[in-house]
Amino acid sequence: MSLEKVLKKIYEKYEAKKAIDHKSSGSELKAFMLEILPDYDQDRVYTSDIKKIVMWYNLLVEKDLLDFNEDEKEEDTAEEGNEETSEATEPDTEEIVETDEEETGEADSKEEEENKADKA
Repeated sequence: MSLEKVLKKIYEKYEAKKAIDHKSSGSELKAFMLEILPDYDQDRVYTSDIKKIVMWYNLLVEKDLLDFNEDEKEEDTAEEGNEETSEATEPDTEEIVETDEEETGEADSKEEEENKADKA
């Protein structure tokens, strides 16, 4: 699970307020993590990892740098923008063909002029 998802779960659980203190006991930190993520791998996630997550979360909340509501709006806007962009960037084959014909016509004229100049 990504760090963003973990922070979002804490944010939702604590309603955008500070969580427990990162200096809490190991058993309190583990209980906190079980409350947030009941199925986290307790063998691979150490108490020091939980301390860091709590410390970062509390710091970000304190500085008012976590707002997952804005992220959801940005994602929706980005998805809509990508759909519009992909439709708008599809080339029109007729325009390409016309451009190629114009360039070819100019090249033929230049070759003809050079041939005339060589003969003269």
